[in-house]
Amino acid sequence: MQALLRDTLATGAHPLLTLDDGPIRDQLVTHLEEQVTWFNQPVAASVITTVIERTELDEGVRRLREEMFGRADARFGDALAAAVARGEFRPEVVEHARELLAQAVGPLLFQRFMLGVRLDKDMVANS
Repeated sequence: MQALLRDTLATGAHPLLTLDDGPIRDQLVTHLEEQVTWFNQPVAASVITTVIERTELDEGVRRLREEMFGRADARFGDALAAAVARGEFRPEVVEHARELLAQAVGPLLFQRFMLGVRLDKDMVANS
């Protein structure tokens, strides 16, 4: 039963923030627009809620949470470092990757899952 739950969650899970080495703002907006599409799916709330709840009890779900959310700040930090190398940002921005990510994604998560707002691309541009 646990394996079936983990497999089902893994199928519905989407890693947060996978960027390549292009201009970071364009990529971030594009990726967040894709996330918004997933956040608006009925299954998204169930997957996120189940992952949060089951993480305390199941090591497999804990690993899934880490895959979905836990590595996002490291991936974002890598993307920021590449952007610094390209001259897009000052070097000190890299040390604030987690906070910057929370400021970009947090309001979208809150609006969707706490307030029940259907998200759209304009909300991404304004976040």
